Amino acid sequence: MDRKPVIFFVGLILLALIIVVFYRVSTDPFTSQPKESTNVEQQSKNNNANVHDNNQVITLYSQKCSTCHGQVGQGLAGYPSLKNTELSAKEIRQIIVNGKGEMPAFKDLTETQLSQLIQLINQF
Repeated sequence: MDRKPVIFFVGLILLALIIVVFYRVSTDPFTSQPKESTNVEQQSKNNNANVHDNNQVITLYSQKCSTCHGQVGQGLAGYPSLKNTELSAKEIRQIIVNGKGEMPAFKDLTETQLSQLIQLINQF
């Protein structure tokens, strides 16, 4: 049996997988480099530096977000990472409330919960 066709097809499959992974990573809006924060956003981050200490927001994130985005925002099974997001607080809020793509809308969250989740995401 000639193994050259088998090796060729295995190599072709590996190349296709590499291309798919590269495409997913390069088109993921959550994995882009962080942009410069405005003064208001920076002050908000400084004023609320210890959101991780708030057990309620951690519990909320664990219940609603961690299944797809991971316990520390790293993203799971093809779902986007929340680390170093380029999105503004307003854009994050809009995605949480209205959903986007496969992500469902979470219209039942209070303003306080939304603000805390956004702060947590910005700290990843």
